[in-house]
Amino acid sequence: MIRPYRRSRAGTLAMPLILLVALVAGGCGFHLRGEAPLLDPDGIPSPLHVSGLSLDSALRNAVVAQLRQAGVTVASGSADAAATLRLSDPASGSRLLSVDGRNKAVEYELAESVSMGLVSNRGETLLEPRRISVTRIQYRPDDAILAGANEAELLRGDMRRDLANRILTRLAAR
Repeated sequence: MIRPYRRSRAGTLAMPLILLVALVAGGCGFHLRGEAPLLDPDGIPSPLHVSGLSLDSALRNAVVAQLRQAGVTVASGSADAAATLRLSDPASGSRLLSVDGRNKAVEYELAESVSMGLVSNRGETLLEPRRISVTRIQYRPDDAILAGANEAELLRGDMRRDLANRILTRLAAR
């Protein structure tokens, strides 16, 4: 004999509880790493000129890509821009964080930073220059030297995208 399906009490209570947790997590500003919340492009002057870094700089390209993704027009020169985003003094470094029992390096702290400021086309300072930085920890065992170098380069790319995201967040919050 086949019994009709009946929902248990645990199943009845689980769905509203799951929905409540999802609403609370979304309402507090939680988002996955690398997934930036939507920016209000109205807070960022447009068209915007990005200066201070070479045209082939990976950080400059990441900033320009995220500006365009946010809906900001990027000007090729400062003459036809409403404001200029000045990026300067990019720094990239690493330092030893820990060693193993044989005194071999296994963890490194990677750092990327840049100074940013915003100036209007009339020469007014819209955003005072400030240093923005990102750090990550990389585990690099001695038996995977090539993999460690490749991972470091991937981490650096991720860090540059995170740095660009922080620059845009700072621009939008001004």
